Amino acid sequence: MYIGIDLSSGNNIANTSVTVLELTNNNMLKLVSITSGLNDADILDVIDKYKENCVIGIDSPLSTNGDNKCRESDKKLKDSLAEINKFIQNKQEKFKLSSVIPPMSRHMVYLTVRGITLSRSISIGYPEAKIVEVHPRAALFLHFYHSIAVDIQNYKEVNNKHAKLNVINCLSQTISGIEATGNYTDHDIDSIVAAYSAFCWDVGTYAFLFSKTDKFHPYEFSC
Repeated sequence: MYIGIDLSSGNNIANTSVTVLELTNNNMLKLVSITSGLNDADILDVIDKYKENCVIGIDSPLSTNGDNKCRESDKKLKDSLAEINKFIQNKQEKFKLSSVIPPMSRHMVYLTVRGITLSRSISIGYPEAKIVEVHPRAALFLHFYHSIAVDIQNYKEVNNKHAKLNVINCLSQTISGIEATGNYTDHDIDSIVAAYSAFCWDVGTYAFLFSKTDKFHPYEFSC
């Protein structure tokens, strides 16, 4: 099972979304569930159902350098995104590199602390579970920029339903069970892509991988 977790920052637990995908017998991904408004204990309850065979993608920094600068992994991801931007003529289709944010920057601190705490709780409680840090918007861009580049930049805008629908339609062609016209929030979309990124990391079809780990940065970073 592949679990994607889009953590919310601050006290807005309502914006936390968790998606569960399964790989069917014919090697196709299928949507099992999307749940929102989960606190950390609720997330652990979801993981507990699939603890025997579980790969988890978490949309949050899972480590920090201890300062407000980008980690090496963040810099490498920016480099990969910037390389694609070089070949895109339309400015509106270029990836906004500013969305790759240092983990300890002011408005990321709570999210980073939550991500670090949750990931360690999972590793301690469910040592067989595999965890990878993910960045859903970057993953969407790296995998699908050739078809929905503008929508990837805009689907988080509150009133841009068109962009959300185009992103969902794209994902529905890869993952069965997603309603192409479904009323998904941008947080739901991010949790779906987090689960998809976990799958790509697990089977080796990722578009980006930072695999260098140590005791301060124990998880790989993949899109």
